[in-house]
Amino acid sequence: MKVHRSPGKTIGLAVLSLLMTALLAALSFAGYQKEGVNGVSVVLGLLGVLFLVAFIAFLRKAFDRRPVMDFADEGLLVTEVAPQRIGWGDLVAVRAFQVHRQPFIELQITPAAAARLTISRMTRLNNKALGKSNDYLTFSVSGLDHPVEQILSELQERAQAVRQG
Repeated sequence: MKVHRSPGKTIGLAVLSLLMTALLAALSFAGYQKEGVNGVSVVLGLLGVLFLVAFIAFLRKAFDRRPVMDFADEGLLVTEVAPQRIGWGDLVAVRAFQVHRQPFIELQITPAAAARLTISRMTRLNNKALGKSNDYLTFSVSGLDHPVEQILSELQERAQAVRQG
């Protein structure tokens, strides 16, 4: 099974980012016209630039057709977590949870597997925010083309099949 980003959801987020960029640019420009350079118009302009960067990132992701998750016999590849595959035998536990209604999946892996992987900066930040070690790989599953329940079920089935031999 290969899991991709949902292009519709990602393009929707890109459009929202572009709208926020336009709104903040208009507010910043109106403030500049009325009062000249002041703190508020500068802050609004900087926020507009951040939303513009988000727009570009979402647009790139919307047209990137590489799978976000790739379930193969040799292991699981989660491109946003690490560029290497996680062997099914290295998977200790799997759970799904939500933070502010955003779904996440947490994979607990063996310490040997954690040492072997090049864990992404975002995964490390997620772990730090959640108070977890790098034996846990936490990633968001919002905006994917498969439901969380299906992804979780597939993960658990594959890991259990390896354990049973």
